[in-house]
Amino acid sequence: MPKLILRSRPSQLNRTCFALLALLAALFAAFCLGAARNALAAEDKKAAPKFEEVVFQGKLTVSLKRNILIPYLGIITELKVNPGDKVKKGDVLVRYRLDPKVVAELRRSVSPPAIRDLEVRMAQTSNELAGLRSKYREVEQLAKQKMASSQSQASLSQSIEALERQLQALHKQQEVYKQSSQDDIVALKDKLGEDISYDRIPEEVKLRAPIDGHVLWINSDLRQDAQMDPGPGLVIGVMDPMVIKASIFEIEASRLAPGDKAQVTIASIPDKIFEASVTRINWATPNTNLGQPSYYEIELVAPNPNLQLKDGYKAQVTMKRK
Repeated sequence: MPKLILRSRPSQLNRTCFALLALLAALFAAFCLGAARNALAAEDKKAAPKFEEVVFQGKLTVSLKRNILIPYLGIITELKVNPGDKVKKGDVLVRYRLDPKVVAELRRSVSPPAIRDLEVRMAQTSNELAGLRSKYREVEQLAKQKMASSQSQASLSQSIEALERQLQALHKQQEVYKQSSQDDIVALKDKLGEDISYDRIPEEVKLRAPIDGHVLWINSDLRQDAQMDPGPGLVIGVMDPMVIKASIFEIEASRLAPGDKAQVTIASIPDKIFEASVTRINWATPNTNLGQPSYYEIELVAPNPNLQLKDGYKAQVTMKRK
């Protein structure tokens, strides 16, 4: 008969000891794992750069703006644009008819009476000079025949020289007047948007766009058939990119530099973040009072391809610096 070998079961004490040992091992492993994680987190915290936020507010403005003035009294015959319209340099914005008194004054300015007076004096001097030269030739022939004195010949020669100097001075004076009048013509051409000359001043003239851009503003009184006095008419601006202008405290100015990136939020355009970059930080402050804090002007440029940003919007600028 085979012998049966009987094994005794572990006692209750042994099972408790094993359980305690297993629990201690698990706790030790968890402790070691947590310590390792803490060590890694500390290392990551040391390695990760520390950033500080610089937050300030500014105003949006177009990157280029040109004011268009109505130079003279006139009646508006056609307004060809509205706010928001895109225009090209040279496009006609407004047509208007000059007041008759203005036309008469402009004609006098480009062809002043002084020029006509000079022309008359020059013609008279030239005729007088021609007469003296003819008389001098006669006296010269008589002097050769001993029929005229050398004194009369010398006197005529001096008179001729004096008239020649006088005619030369009149020519120079005429050149000065004509150059001044030509400068007036060039200036008037820019103002009136039309070709003009000494004898041509158009009664209906144009206001043209001086740059490529968009119509930002139109005088509320500017409309068809309205009589407009000289003054502001329209504003044309470049809206892409836009410029953000702000003033920042000296500590913030010392941390920033041209080229730094920023995020821009606009209260009137919620849930939208725009990108911008610093283009200029002034190195001088307008306030030199020792008792007052110093602020420096800063400019940022923000792309605006969809023309969502408008001139005058208030912007909050956020920048992160180490």
